[in-house]
Amino acid sequence: MSHLVKIAEHHDVWLSYLKSMGCNEHIAEDLVQSMYIKVDTYIKKHNADIMYNETELNYFFFWVTLKNMYMDYHRKRVNNPIVYVEEVSDIQDDIFELDEDDYEMHVSIMDWFEDPDYEMMCNSEELLEYDREQLNKYYLRKVFEECFLNKKSVSELSRNTNITYWSLRNTIKIIKKQIKKTYEARRQTGADI
Repeated sequence: MSHLVKIAEHHDVWLSYLKSMGCNEHIAEDLVQSMYIKVDTYIKKHNADIMYNETELNYFFFWVTLKNMYMDYHRKRVNNPIVYVEEVSDIQDDIFELDEDDYEMHVSIMDWFEDPDYEMMCNSEELLEYDREQLNKYYLRKVFEECFLNKKSVSELSRNTNITYWSLRNTIKIIKKQIKKTYEARRQTGADI
């Protein structure tokens, strides 16, 4: 049995140790995964032994490693503080820089949003019957609906859906480009599209 398999058998022990120091579950999981890589590299580089005997791991070695990794994590947070989305005021307002008096922009947004595929999929019980392009349209419009029509913050939507914050921000950039393209097409033609 490889050394990583033996170490991973105690995964819950490593998580519990980090949580006992006040580490939240998500960070603990990330640190334990990083610890596996770090220990594997150390063992291969130094031909080190992580066992007290043939069956028992050197727990002290892992506790010290995890403790040091958790302390490093805290030092980095102090030196590079994280700004949470709730601390940024009105993030949705910054996305479109929408002039409330710009009728063409409002119409363009609704033209883009009210896609027949989206309406049909919202009323469908089985999304698996749709192709990739239709599912992509559905996803973009669902994110738009949640963030702009239902006024959920990006961080709230991220927490509720387990979609990463940055993935949602990138999705919003795609939405912005598509709406801008619809808006520019409307302005060029000067008529309803």
